[in-house]
Amino acid sequence: GLGQLRFVGWVNLHYGILSKRQTLGLHVQGGFGVGLLSVQGEGSNSARVAGSASGITFFLGAGYEWRIAGAFAVGALLRATGAVLGNDTEAHGLFSPSLLVSFTWF
Repeated sequence: GLGQLRFVGWVNLHYGILSKRQTLGLHVQGGFGVGLLSVQGEGSNSARVAGSASGITFFLGAGYEWRIAGAFAVGALLRATGAVLGNDTEAHGLFSPSLLVSFTWF
């Protein structure tokens, strides 16, 4: 296996549909972009391994936010983030579901 996996990052161009801040409540989000993944480490025979892949990224999410006091709210968001990346010889798929919790002061 690889001794180290280094993630360079990705940039998302995104579009979202959000509820009005005054009403809080249900909100959805989605987006897509381009990504770059860089991997480096040592292979099973101690040989140095390095490579990179690029491609498209995406995310979709839905959540809800509740007002708990005059200027405070709590929320939850279920989001799926993924990528389809490749190089000259291989293709890689990444998928990461997540549950996020927020505390908002406004």
